[in-house]
Amino acid sequence: MIGHFLAAVLEGVGYLCLFAGLALLSATFRLADMAEWLYPTKRGGR
Repeated sequence: MIGHFLAAVLEGVGYLCLFAGLALLSATFRLADMAEWLYPTKRGGR
């Protein structure tokens, strides 16, 4: 019983971590995109 509950909790935590990681990644890329748009760099910019 306890083991089953623990497995479910661990699975939920795993999914949470996955979603948090994806959100962080997309947020990082969006921030980099915004910074690039605000301050065009030699890499390309506008």
